[in-house]
Amino acid sequence: MRRTFPALLLAIAACHAGDEIDPTLTVTSPERGTLAEASTVTVTGEVGDDAGAVRVTVNGLAAEVGADGRFALTFAVPPGIELLETIAEDEAGNQARDVRAILTGTLVPTDGTVADAFATRIGPDAFAVMAGVVATTLEGLDLAALIGGDGPLISAGGSCVGIEVHLLDVAMGDVAMAMAPAAGAIDTSVTVTDLEIKLRADYRVSCNTEHAAAITVRAALVSADGDLGLAVSDGELASSLAGLELRLAGLDLESDGLTGEIFDLVEGALEDLAPRVMEAVMTDAMPGLVDGLLADLTAREWKVPVLERDVAIEVVPGAVEIDPTGALIAIGAGLHVEGDADGRYLSTPEPAAVALGGATRGVALAISDDTANQIFAGMWASGALSHDLHLEAGDPLGLLIGADTRRVTVSPSLPPTVAMAPGGDLRVTIGDLIVRCEDEAGAEMTTIAVSLSTTLGAEVGSTGAVALHLGEPEVLAQVLSQSDRLEQPITGENIEVLVDALYDVLSSEANHVLSALPIPTVGGVEMVDPAVETRGGFVVVRTSVLASGDPTP
Repeated sequence: MRRTFPALLLAIAACHAGDEIDPTLTVTSPERGTLAEASTVTVTGEVGDDAGAVRVTVNGLAAEVGADGRFALTFAVPPGIELLETIAEDEAGNQARDVRAILTGTLVPTDGTVADAFATRIGPDAFAVMAGVVATTLEGLDLAALIGGDGPLISAGGSCVGIEVHLLDVAMGDVAMAMAPAAGAIDTSVTVTDLEIKLRADYRVSCNTEHAAAITVRAALVSADGDLGLAVSDGELASSLAGLELRLAGLDLESDGLTGEIFDLVEGALEDLAPRVMEAVMTDAMPGLVDGLLADLTAREWKVPVLERDVAIEVVPGAVEIDPTGALIAIGAGLHVEGDADGRYLSTPEPAAVALGGATRGVALAISDDTANQIFAGMWASGALSHDLHLEAGDPLGLLIGADTRRVTVSPSLPPTVAMAPGGDLRVTIGDLIVRCEDEAGAEMTTIAVSLSTTLGAEVGSTGAVALHLGEPEVLAQVLSQSDRLEQPITGENIEVLVDALYDVLSSEANHVLSALPIPTVGGVEMVDPAVETRGGFVVVRTSVLASGDPTP
């Protein structure tokens, strides 16, 4: 874990004219924890030194220092949490340093909806797995209930010479299904072998007599092709079939006791039964089963508890695009945290297509930085990210930060924020985490400001869902004040142990918050081998998929 502690590394061996005294540095603006809708920042302050002139830099840029020691520097900052490192250096090379954090950019209320909060690209391999799941379900489907009804299935003739055919049962042999993305739709085919339809015929050959006979319709092979479309209607994602084409082979009609005259009345309708069953499978049953596999991508609302706060979640499907590389489905989301007091978060909206362009064989999931920022800011504004830790006498941590320390309060000045780093990676930054250590009476022992930056990773959990998590941090820590009652001044070793303990708590809670994100899944598709990348303001997780019977890696 790489850490630097600038405030603790200020002493540079001074050998110029015997000057070993650091200059004074006071940064007057911006204040710690500033949230500003701006693309520039002005850092102001005052420096002094008994031995001569003092040079001032802010993030490596030189500031002009007046005769009275005052300085100001304005420079551009990217959206996100910016760490402002101000260094004052005298002619002997002695330094004083100040590090503080601000959040700049377009800030929006946390009670809104992120348009492209998530996106899913379902590739050819995933559609093949989905087809196998649907085929297995179709084999166990009650087709008699699907095409039958309370009355007769077929009626023909009149009151004295006529027939009514009632459905008894429908049985199938093997069901095979294929799904492959194409331009604008999903090419879908279903093949059924050994279709058997059992019927009972009630017929009359005169006004005074009634008879019954058994009829069996068999087809060695029935197949159908069509274009399965996905669309959003009234906020719901639904599939539908168009361009249905049916094929039939090996048709056989068998009746027991049915006269030729009566059989002629229903022969055509009986021949149409096998195609009728397949049409019902393709237009009524199959789209609903596909919708069930995509249920995570459709409109829904629920609540989840996170860090003793209820998070109300609402997801709504948006744009759907289908091409030969797969289906791209964008999803809007709102994440509202209980107790969120007018929180604001950094918003850098981008269309989902930017993140999930290109081919994906399995499943690709995209989570926008706006979505992570919305839930982080909501948790921050609700107070869920603040801590009050109590130490017992003799606690090892207390021995490092003062034996009299009994209470440690942790207050983040800014919401954790995900933003694009200069190298193009998305990073999570926590700016100016104020750590105050107090004794039994509440008197200050020391106060430290900690800022850290880390990466986002992803893993597939035991349930098959993808979850994000924080990586190893880079840390900046600065002692703001400390009591002369401390047995020894706070050192780099002390702060490092304290930061280790705090990060264990913070990362665990941040991972808990990230786990609440409603990252979509595709039913029946087991995702494996996640690979994480960042693209266009999104965290993109690309996974392979397992077909039924494949060994788990």
